[in-house]
Amino acid sequence: PRNRLVRATMMALGRLAIRLLTKTTIDGIENYPKRGRLIVVANHSGVMETVLITCFAPRQIEYMGSVDIPHEPQMALFMNAYKYISVYRGNVSLKSMRAGLHVLEQEGVLGIFPEGGIWEPAIRRAQAGVAWMSYHGQAPVLPIGFLPTAGTLPQALRLQRPELYMKIGKLIPPVSLKPGIPKKEQFQQKSQQIMDAVWELIPEEGRAPHEQLEYE
Repeated sequence: PRNRLVRATMMALGRLAIRLLTKTTIDGIENYPKRGRLIVVANHSGVMETVLITCFAPRQIEYMGSVDIPHEPQMALFMNAYKYISVYRGNVSLKSMRAGLHVLEQEGVLGIFPEGGIWEPAIRRAQAGVAWMSYHGQAPVLPIGFLPTAGTLPQALRLQRPELYMKIGKLIPPVSLKPGIPKKEQFQQKSQQIMDAVWELIPEEGRAPHEQLEYE
């Protein structure tokens, strides 16, 4: 991992703040591998998913995050301090993809939100990049599910102690492809299966109906 000292400090302070300012329940932490290349994926409806994954992971994570839209100033401060691999949504960046593969080649942990951004808590189509990365990096995938966290950060800062729920699922083996079927089609299908595994971890009250988007 890069930026080790800053990240370790942020993780320690973050864990303390979460315990003091929220009521957080974490299930399945024993499923988190302690070594080896790994891709961590989760649903994403608010900034607190990133905070929880980062602070309670046993290893530092290298995230792939969007830079095509402005982030909230307070979050941008922490994100820039932590550092992440820049991704422009809707575009294929070989530089970004190669950077992600380099993390895996060094037996590191890569963090990806397959839905491609922060959305309202509805089941959305996964982007194909997570399956592409798992296949080319030969990395297993760890699914993590959250109850919706939108709006919980302001509540925590107002000392309202919002309830947060995070569940870590079983490890998914590296993506493999079948001959004779277009790779693009298989990557999309495999990515959706990974995202489905994430949604299976979320209690029923945290799921919203699938919203089919014509344009994303």
